[in-house]
Amino acid sequence: MKKQSLVTVPKADRHTGEATSGAVPFRSPRPPLRRIDALHQTAGNQVVQRLFQSGAIQPKLSVSKTNDVYEQEAERMEKQVLAGPEHPTALQGNPGIPVVQRKIKANTRIMQNNSLDYYLGLKGIRAYSKTGNVYSRGWASTTGLEKQILFDMLASDRIFSVAGVLPSTARKNLDRHVKARKGVVDYTKKKAFGWGVGPSVKMNPLYWRSAGGRIAPQIGVTMLEAAQDVFNNPWRYPYAMACHAATGITMVAGSGTAQYKEPTGVKEHDWVPGDWGYLDNPGYVEGKSKLGRSGQNMIYVGDGKYWGHPAGVKTMSGWKRHVWLWDKAVAKLKDWRRYPDVGLE
Repeated sequence: MKKQSLVTVPKADRHTGEATSGAVPFRSPRPPLRRIDALHQTAGNQVVQRLFQSGAIQPKLSVSKTNDVYEQEAERMEKQVLAGPEHPTALQGNPGIPVVQRKIKANTRIMQNNSLDYYLGLKGIRAYSKTGNVYSRGWASTTGLEKQILFDMLASDRIFSVAGVLPSTARKNLDRHVKARKGVVDYTKKKAFGWGVGPSVKMNPLYWRSAGGRIAPQIGVTMLEAAQDVFNNPWRYPYAMACHAATGITMVAGSGTAQYKEPTGVKEHDWVPGDWGYLDNPGYVEGKSKLGRSGQNMIYVGDGKYWGHPAGVKTMSGWKRHVWLWDKAVAKLKDWRRYPDVGLE
């Protein structure tokens, strides 16, 4: 999936809602487990790791036959549906939406059968299915933001491909990704800026500049440094911006990165805390409608709630009504999501 960068943040009075397409991650079949297990027992992990790195051992790339015992076991595990509520928090109140499976993929090449099990167990997540390196489970609600992030990732039709060849590296990267999403949600609770659109936008000139109708970090200032100033010094400079700039800056400051993933074709009910989405206002008419009302950028904060500037936190139905009141047109949710690429391939 192509990485996107938040190097510049457009002013919030216009937003096209366009999204870039992302590549579908490739799933390689598993290597022959019995041979690798035997090497682990006789030679040890370090020797097996060196063999992988040298190319002496490579994953088998051919598709297994239907009567393969390991494929049969994988299918059996994948079909397990474990206890828990049927729908995630983002689906509450929408019982007619079909349930799909979200997945976390570990791309470790050794000890792949337990690459993320230890980490998920530490987070209290034990009811999941596993096929090779792909972990999944049905929709569920839970308490605790980090646990809810993992639950929603495991239950998504998107695949979150965790970086790391070694299992220990994959576990650390998954934890980094979860914490980046949690940081985004935490930063939505900070009241660091007011509303501003067009000439009323106010940005600290020590960190921000106008560049071709867009606001961007000053030369020599990184996007992360500029975004952090918005939250570090709200009492020293009265920042004012519209929803697109506010959402982008919150994402960068909260996650600690200006790089993000942006898959398209995402279904309306598919949300993970820390996702950025957009409600389009089809009734917006340039020159007639009020500035800043072409649509609403929002961040999913969990429990079926979404944060947006300047109105705060609402349910999806609440946001759709909010946008409808602007020009009396039914708001349309765009099919893309943005989220930090921390810890992901």
